[in-house]
Amino acid sequence: MREILYRCVQGRQHMAKAKTLTIRSRRERPSVLFDRHRSEIRAIVERHKGSNPRVFGSVARGDDKPGSDLDLLVDHKPGNIMSLFDLSAINCEIEDLLGLPVQVLTPASLAPNIRVVAEREARTV
Repeated sequence: MREILYRCVQGRQHMAKAKTLTIRSRRERPSVLFDRHRSEIRAIVERHKGSNPRVFGSVARGDDKPGSDLDLLVDHKPGNIMSLFDLSAINCEIEDLLGLPVQVLTPASLAPNIRVVAEREARTV
């Protein structure tokens, strides 16, 4: 996991990766990429102590556009605690898989008023 996080951090320091993400994300809507890679996204979340991945935001509402990001809510597996390293690894691996910006959040990390909206519109991965 440290290697994955290190690669992600190193990749963010280079503009080439940012340009690649931007160019790729402009071609297809995130919802199309999300639907194509659902099983891989579930596997990534499970591998890093996460469970119950849900998409929310523009992708869940169906009003995403090329260039939109993907917002994910994840819970921790019962009996496990997800660290910031786990969340970062999930984020980096899904960004690498989809080639677009991703936000991986836990319900507890959201403000209460945003959490209500996010959980209401969330769709299971």
